[in-house]
Amino acid sequence: MKTELSNKTTIFTVGDSLVQTYTEDYAPMTGWGQMLPIYFNEAHVVVKNHAIGGRSSGSFLREGRFDKVLQDLQPGDYVLIEFGHNDATWNKPERYVPVLDFKANLTKHYIAATRQCGGIPILITLVNRNDYDPNTGKFNVSFPEYVQATREVAAETAAPLIDLNAMTVEYFDRLNHEYGIGATETKIFNHAKPGEYAGVYANGVADNTHLQKAGAMIVAGMVAKSFRTLGIDKLARWYREPESYNIT
Repeated sequence: MKTELSNKTTIFTVGDSLVQTYTEDYAPMTGWGQMLPIYFNEAHVVVKNHAIGGRSSGSFLREGRFDKVLQDLQPGDYVLIEFGHNDATWNKPERYVPVLDFKANLTKHYIAATRQCGGIPILITLVNRNDYDPNTGKFNVSFPEYVQATREVAAETAAPLIDLNAMTVEYFDRLNHEYGIGATETKIFNHAKPGEYAGVYANGVADNTHLQKAGAMIVAGMVAKSFRTLGIDKLARWYREPESYNIT
């Protein structure tokens, strides 16, 4: 007999520290996978966030973390896959995955195995870093080779794609234009003044890779709303707008 949980549609998230769920000790740092559940009716959808910091598409597999997803995966469930930040770290061999191997990992492991279990894989391009031209406020694309590789795999395998990199670049450009260059530091990324938070960042932080809570809510909203454009009627039907998430 199925349990109450197994009667729900599950969204599994796999990825790195941009997606991970954090404890309050790490505030304000927040992963978008951590905030994704607020966008769905919990009576119908459950989010299981398997993302963990410092992992690439290769190390996540080697550590058996994706096997744990496959063990719980039921037909009709969704697997959201976002890698690239750590794959690109050529100076850390335990993480580094060349672009061609990155594409092979996505194709032969994440997508193929998900489909074999009856699940629906959805590829997601990586969230852009806080990297912009200080004179214009225009953002530079982070790790463009891995962004493009994700797009290519989606096209080659007919997997749904959420182009989160394009979405975040456009949104961050707009913030810097509307609120002044540097607005993304205070509104999106993991920045805090000394004493503003307790815990790990009690002495302050200026982190241009990870998100703060407001930023994670915005990015999670981009992901959740994308189910409408992807034509996934079931998840679009169970989407709900939280009481407040728009930082602007």
